[in-house]
Amino acid sequence: MEEKLAVIEKQPGSLEPLGLREQPGADRPRARASLLPGLFVFLLGSVIAYVYAFLLYPRQGLIQPVIDLNGFGQLARHLAHGDGFSLGYGPTLRRAPLYPAFAALLLRLCGSSGPEALVYRPVLLAQCLMVGLTCLSAFALARKLFGERTGLVAGLLCALTPQVYRYVGMTEVETSLGLLLVLMALTGLNLYRRPTVSTGALFGLVVGAATLVKPLPLFYPFVFLPLVFWAWKKQGRTKGQAEAGTGRNGQGQGLRGLLASLVVFVLCVLPWVVRNGLVSHGQFWGISSNGPGEFLRGYVNVEPQFVLLRQDFG
Repeated sequence: MEEKLAVIEKQPGSLEPLGLREQPGADRPRARASLLPGLFVFLLGSVIAYVYAFLLYPRQGLIQPVIDLNGFGQLARHLAHGDGFSLGYGPTLRRAPLYPAFAALLLRLCGSSGPEALVYRPVLLAQCLMVGLTCLSAFALARKLFGERTGLVAGLLCALTPQVYRYVGMTEVETSLGLLLVLMALTGLNLYRRPTVSTGALFGLVVGAATLVKPLPLFYPFVFLPLVFWAWKKQGRTKGQAEAGTGRNGQGQGLRGLLASLVVFVLCVLPWVVRNGLVSHGQFWGISSNGPGEFLRGYVNVEPQFVLLRQDFG
């Protein structure tokens, strides 16, 4: 009798005739338990970021504890005061717009007058939460690829890596860019596995936002999306057919997802490109005139003497 019940229980819906229907919400405790690791890495990353930004960074002596080193905070102040996207010498082409606009919104809500340590406190607090979200995104990405335990390890490694906190105590773009780069990987994975217009649009939105923070990912979709399509073709069927259950329409679904990515990305960055072209009287059509320098510094900064703070740029 017990063997027969075991066989019956494995069949979908077979418990109902026996009066053993599963209670609604039986999976809720399990769902709540699966949320706990992500919540833990989010809180851990946010708390460590707060300790570094507000307690350790102002008191350490390895590097000068400057908050607004490259003028992003000053730019946000000008925006908050209604002076336009300027460092005080007319419209600037040197910075990408999204981070200063975000900081300006916080300053507009919380006040933009006073000493740096107080004025930029809301921006630094927001960056602490960004670090927590970065850890959570790393957890989600690794969990999708390798499972729950690996996801937790990835989230913890992200929360415990010192380099993650290097710029969290400053009005610099790296903290927000780090979050968006992880989200690029996560939304790119979702698009690869389940190509739809919505997953494509979300990927394009995230890459567009990252490019408007710092133009390093500008060419990423033009490399990533063809590789995704190539991978689908190499498998002999589209991922839309394999996982989204779209049958004969799978290939069209995948192509619409890729197209949605490009359209949303272009719509995100095009207005700023046009603005820079108009401001420069047609001499510069891009996101930031400092873009080449940012690419170059990215390669230079990975050298050990700079990563380990043995040498500065003079």
